[in-house]
Amino acid sequence: MRSPVIAITIATFAVSSAIVVACSTDDTASTTPETQDSSTPIESGTDTGTPVVTTDGGDAAAPDGAPASIPPTFAIVHAAPELGTILGCTKVAGGFQPGQVPYVIPPLVGAPVALSANDAFAFAAFASQDILIRADAVTPLADGGLPTCAAITNGSAGVSADAIFEAALVPAGTYKAGHSYLWAILGCGGGNDAGAYACGSDYKGTPTVREVTVELDGVTNPGTTIGAQFVHLSPQMDGLVPTGVAPAFGIAGDAGADAAAKLNFISVGGGVTYAASPTAAAPAKAVAVPGALSNLDSNTFSLFNNVDGGVPNAPFEPPFDVPLSVVAYSTTGDPGAVATYFKAGKNYTFILLGDPLVAAGADNNGARILALPNN
Repeated sequence: MRSPVIAITIATFAVSSAIVVACSTDDTASTTPETQDSSTPIESGTDTGTPVVTTDGGDAAAPDGAPASIPPTFAIVHAAPELGTILGCTKVAGGFQPGQVPYVIPPLVGAPVALSANDAFAFAAFASQDILIRADAVTPLADGGLPTCAAITNGSAGVSADAIFEAALVPAGTYKAGHSYLWAILGCGGGNDAGAYACGSDYKGTPTVREVTVELDGVTNPGTTIGAQFVHLSPQMDGLVPTGVAPAFGIAGDAGADAAAKLNFISVGGGVTYAASPTAAAPAKAVAVPGALSNLDSNTFSLFNNVDGGVPNAPFEPPFDVPLSVVAYSTTGDPGAVATYFKAGKNYTFILLGDPLVAAGADNNGARILALPNN
């Protein structure tokens, strides 16, 4: 049997590029790629070297051996801004689709992966591998399109080998039915002048581009609140606060002019460090955040210096407090989606990206918080 077909289309998800990867496990090419609306986003793959999977031990609602009717779900985030925009080519069962072209992943954005159930099961059933390419190293074709994945990787498109990074092969069976995963692109290319501050403490001048997979808590939260996990993907923050940060939610107090100043902090964990230490990337289970949806402008996602694993009296300097309305906008880029982005009864992974000493902007590497749904 030849390799499963991968049909890729790109749609707009506000600031992010939403990427759909349709994988067919039979021998017939998909003639209709997966489609999506503005609420369904992105895709990619795993880790140069040895695959790294941070696990929560499996979702309580879908442990190992879950029924085959429950597909795995995925999200992706580009946390390697020194690389600029990345082109991605995914191999499933060892091959590209004939004519397959790359999908595009802008830096410091993330989104859920839009896959049909059959396509999601293909990632679980077959080995897969991502090839990541610096977009600035690829010359567009005369018609403005991109060369095929095969042409880029075999050298016929003239792309320098040092602009191509192979993620590790993910063995068949790594992804489990009913489980939720985040793919995080990390690291820097060779010879980066920014050094360890922007590239992580493990950076010694040689490429460290990799993809880490973090298993998330996808169990649906009951009630009127949201559940939250935190993933630390900022090497700059790790350099500033090497002991780790303590993420928390600041929930506004009683109504009144000073309500925003009366914050009740709800901890999401302490001592969380950069995902170069993937076992510290996410807590075992999502933490319920009562009152989080009461006021998206006043309620904040905050980061503190880690002190004895708890939340200290003041944030690190400079303070890092982000209203949940800003988190929603940073994730979607759509002002009209902010008020309804967070849904009661769902879990979200809050992700730290970028340089906290730089104000976030559309064209820089400033720090931001994204929140991607787990389930």
